[in-house]
Amino acid sequence: MGGTLDEAIQAKSTPDLTTVSKIDEIPYDFVRKRLSVVVDETFTGATTRRLIAKGALEPILTICTQVWEGGQAMALDQARRRALADQFAGWSADGFRVLGIAERVRFVVTGWVPDHRKPERPGVDVTGGFEVPAPGDLPEDL
Repeated sequence: MGGTLDEAIQAKSTPDLTTVSKIDEIPYDFVRKRLSVVVDETFTGATTRRLIAKGALEPILTICTQVWEGGQAMALDQARRRALADQFAGWSADGFRVLGIAERVRFVVTGWVPDHRKPERPGVDVTGGFEVPAPGDLPEDL
């Protein structure tokens, strides 16, 4: 990882990645406004493939159909979209840059692997949002 935003994310949480292997990366571009990585996670003999996207909140929300609330997936309906837009506007007004994080989970079946390079379409979940201070407000250790 590189950059102050990535460091802020790592400071928030450092998960155990011993069961995770990176498969591919779809680089950031200015059209999608997001970076995506594809990882396989193996747990108790089963492998789960995840496409994880990190980027500007608004483009991330365009590909999402659900949002995690209270530990469960909820439909990303118009009311929730408005609430997220209001929260985004508030954080932005306070000087924070806001990232959206989304994922699509697929199970790997022996002999068949999902094609993660197909164009992304709605169906991923918002898994998190981070408010990150504007560059001038970052702690010196970041």
